[in-house]
Amino acid sequence: MREDGGWTVIQSRDRGRRRRLDFERCWQEYKQGFGDLTGRRAVCLWAQGRAPRGLGLGVTGHTGRRRQEEARGGRHAAASAWVPTPAGDHWLGLQHISDLTSQPGLRSELTVDLLDADNHTLQAHYDNFHVDGEDLSYRLTLGLYSGNAGDAFRGLGRTDDQEGCGFSTLDRDRDHCSPCTDGTQAFTSCSRDRSGAGWWYSDCGQADLNGPWPERGGAASGMRWATGNHRPTLRASVLRVRTTASPKA
Repeated sequence: MREDGGWTVIQSRDRGRRRRLDFERCWQEYKQGFGDLTGRRAVCLWAQGRAPRGLGLGVTGHTGRRRQEEARGGRHAAASAWVPTPAGDHWLGLQHISDLTSQPGLRSELTVDLLDADNHTLQAHYDNFHVDGEDLSYRLTLGLYSGNAGDAFRGLGRTDDQEGCGFSTLDRDRDHCSPCTDGTQAFTSCSRDRSGAGWWYSDCGQADLNGPWPERGGAASGMRWATGNHRPTLRASVLRVRTTASPKA
C-alpha cells in the first residue's frame, strides 16, 4: 500500500451478480477472508491510485462533525452514478483489515458505498477508521462521519452504537445484548439468531452490510443501513479503505 494512499476494497456485495456469495460464516473465515479474493486486480489498482473500471464514486469531504451534518439536514446529493467493482463478492479478512489500519505513522479512512433498489447511490465516509487485533475481537473505531447515507454505524447513539464494539460471528458473540431485541422479537445473539452473518453488532444496531439476501422476491434484504426513518432497501455495497500519512503534531 502506498503512503499517499490508493483504495483497498475490504467488502463487496452485489445482488445483481450471477454468483452471489453466502456471508453466513464462522469466526475463522471472517478472520482470514473469503469470496472472490482472486479479484485482486481491483485492490492493486486502488493501491496504485487508479480507480479500476468499476466503482467510480469519489470521497465526499469530511470536514464536518456528525452534528454539523445533521444540522444541515444530514444528507446531500451523491456525486456519481454507481458502477460495480470488477471483483466478485468478497470479504478481505479481519486480520488483513487490522494489519492495514494499524501501520505505524499512517491513518486510515473508510468509505461505504451503497446502491439501493431504486438505483440511488449513498455514501458514508469515516476519517479515522481502525480495527484492533484479534486479542481485542477486532474492535471498531470510526472517526468523524460525513456523507449522504447517514451514520448507521452509530445508530441512535445509545445501545446500538457499533463504534468500540468487537466483531461477532455465528460462533463468537460480542453483540453487547442479552437478550437482544428487534421490535417484539427477543433472541440471544444478533449473528446466530437474526442475521447469520458477521459484523460489529451492538444490540444488533442499524448497520449490517453482511446480512443475508432474501430467499424470495419481494422479501426484505438482510443488508441494513438505517438512520432514523431512512431505511433503504439495498442491492449492493462496497467498503473501501485508504491509508495516508498521519498529520504531524
